[in-house]
Amino acid sequence: MHSHTDLWYVRACQSKDVPERYGPWATLHTRFRRWAKDRTFERMLQAAQARADVAGSID
Repeated sequence: MHSHTDLWYVRACQSKDVPERYGPWATLHTRFRRWAKDRTFERMLQAAQARADVAGSID
């Protein structure tokens, strides 16, 4: 999973100054747009919330 990469992208707001370890900016941008369109980020958030709920971390 590339969640750290994509979270970095969100914080960078489309900066082309991407650390080498994340690969080319264009690849990161393409992945971000695809995941936003197919609701991958929503599913990731829902999964994280479900884990937190099971652990009793959500009020």
